[in-house]
Amino acid sequence: MKILHVAETIKGGVASVMQQLVAYQAKKYDVSVLVPDSQAEELAHVPEGKKYLFQRTGRNCLSLLSLLKNFIVLVLKNKPAIIHIHSSFAGLICRISLIFLYPIQRPIVIYCPHAFSFLMATTSFKVRCYAVIERCLQFITHRIICTSYFEQQQAINYGINRAKLCVIYNGIDFIRCDTVSPYDPCNHKKKILFVGRFDRQKGYDYLIELIKRLDKHQFQFTIIGDSVHENVERLKADNVNYLGWLNYQSIIPYFQHSMVLVMPSRWESFGLVAVEAESFGLPVLANNCSALPEVVNNGNTGYLFDFESDMLSIINLLNSKTEDDWRLMKKHCIDFVTSRFSALTMNKLVDDLYIELISKSK
Repeated sequence: MKILHVAETIKGGVASVMQQLVAYQAKKYDVSVLVPDSQAEELAHVPEGKKYLFQRTGRNCLSLLSLLKNFIVLVLKNKPAIIHIHSSFAGLICRISLIFLYPIQRPIVIYCPHAFSFLMATTSFKVRCYAVIERCLQFITHRIICTSYFEQQQAINYGINRAKLCVIYNGIDFIRCDTVSPYDPCNHKKKILFVGRFDRQKGYDYLIELIKRLDKHQFQFTIIGDSVHENVERLKADNVNYLGWLNYQSIIPYFQHSMVLVMPSRWESFGLVAVEAESFGLPVLANNCSALPEVVNNGNTGYLFDFESDMLSIINLLNSKTEDDWRLMKKHCIDFVTSRFSALTMNKLVDDLYIELISKSK
């Protein structure tokens, strides 16, 4: 059986999920991917003969046309039985083209938005437009994979057919390795980690407020990520260290040696960074919204707060808890992630979905 995975961009969690799926499926099926040429290294383990590229210089017309052209050629040439589309822009381009290809090519179409566009829109007009697009394109889609029950419920609220939806949590490989601490061994401050974009969605403004209100002599902040716009505040302080974007292997030592991960996102369709941190026993202090209560077990693997209205409680918690207190949560974190978010579980559920849809199509 031929399977084609398609994505318009694969930075971050999308690349992690695609890598897991392709590695598992390649043992059983003929699997190929169509991804941007500028991000091909994100899927380094996919064989070159199975990795098809389109030219991407950004989210612009020329790049989207390159995706459209290469997708159509690949579908007509390889005739995949299943097309698994990742993220909303690829979902838009590829599913519209499949409408026109329908008379000659009718693959099973699976779509995982990795966060619906209407969840991220900043105006009511955009929300309505994105919701209409998703409702229209569901008719060319056999199944839509939501990465949390929160995302599934939001899709239903915006008019997507419940029967088209299923929930499959993102899964991760559990890496255990000894590393040398990246921190100064003479630095006895409480170490707090943030990983993400410097934007409103990720709650970067909440992070800045938290840093300003905590004692700089007691707390050390490591900030991994970067801005999507230039006009963001970067603190210049002895207790704040900006590292830019790091690959997953390079982040592991910070997961292992921090006291807590802070995740003040305003919305998340899943929350992969929280799961990755917990897999190393690192508790998470997260915003009590969207899908984050599904990936942080309040009181056991971290704490959930309203970062908008309850900043004082967050500060009091961080001031009162010792590193030993956070360390006691380590086993709870690892057990929680192992039981709910393994790559093997995700892969088996996706494989079962493929088999179900192929059987129904016969």
